[in-house]
Amino acid sequence: MFDPRAHDEVVALFYAAATGEGSWNAALARSANLFRSSVSLFGVHDASMSVLAMESHSYSREFMASYFSGPVYAGDPRLPHIARCATGSVYYDEMLYDVRKMERDDRVREATRQMGVHDQIGMKLSLPNGGTATLNMLRTTREGRVTRSSVTSFRRLLPHIQQACSLAHILELNAGTTAALLDALALRSDGLILLNWAGAPTFVNDAAADILRVGDGLAYTSGEFVTARMPETRALRRMIGEAVSASLYGTGRPGGRLLVSRRRRGQPLVLNVLPASHGKRFLTAPAMACVVHIQDMAFEPAASVESLRMVFGLTEREAHLASEFAREGQLDSAAAKARMSVNTARNHLRSIYAKTGASGQVPLMKLLSRLG
Repeated sequence: MFDPRAHDEVVALFYAAATGEGSWNAALARSANLFRSSVSLFGVHDASMSVLAMESHSYSREFMASYFSGPVYAGDPRLPHIARCATGSVYYDEMLYDVRKMERDDRVREATRQMGVHDQIGMKLSLPNGGTATLNMLRTTREGRVTRSSVTSFRRLLPHIQQACSLAHILELNAGTTAALLDALALRSDGLILLNWAGAPTFVNDAAADILRVGDGLAYTSGEFVTARMPETRALRRMIGEAVSASLYGTGRPGGRLLVSRRRRGQPLVLNVLPASHGKRFLTAPAMACVVHIQDMAFEPAASVESLRMVFGLTEREAHLASEFAREGQLDSAAAKARMSVNTARNHLRSIYAKTGASGQVPLMKLLSRLG
């Protein structure tokens, strides 16, 4: 059994890894050192113990990817014994099966040869989504069998590792969900800007970034939004201030809608200013207090050739014609832009109708504008 200071050190390393302030590699390396083991493994599994993710301080990622997806691991007769262990428990070889009998099994011998270890102690952990994780210390023949003191120390660590593991799962899930949503928002043709408590942008999608960069109607300079006309600028800043106040303190009016003039492109921008939903946010509330949604009235939606091919299975020529048709609205001009005759375009158009399910030119235009 290692001393309380070492115990606290390992716990701190796992919490640091869970919150992203440290690495799993460092936590696993220190754990292996304290348990006098050559290898430590931290894995996420499904119900049959198939590996979904694995971390180790000693094995390379190439080896883990090959071994844990290969036949030797899948055929290891020790796996079903570990699968039957309850979550929240510590296991080791002698309590799971007849060690001498297992050592005579050719499948175990091959697994031992490839991994270079022959003894283990592990803990089985539950994840918030119903999945399981395991933390294992693996030992070579020279390092000997797991001791009783090691088992005692492992059991003392288990509830702390369980909490760190659950925390990491929740944080990673939230971060992954947020990243996926931001990626999706970045692809929207409408502009979207998220503002913090000070009214400064914390996220700007591609469409909004293009509008701000051009500066025709709306720009962001010297820490403030600026429009083409001063009355519109004052109205926008007031709406943002009210939306931030409504989000943070529940006071003030919830933003509003504003038509913003443009000098060059003619058609205006429509800005929708909304307070971010307060809900039960506390620590993250100041980071996202206001949402500015931008509709560009001059924007002409057109699906890309690549998206048309992927979504509807159009050929490259069909996709080019459909893309030009979405922009032009007329078959003859779309055919000219796609560099084909009108008769050829009509033949392609019949195929486009069949593949998209559109019943005519108007339904096709609506469909293409939605995809754009």
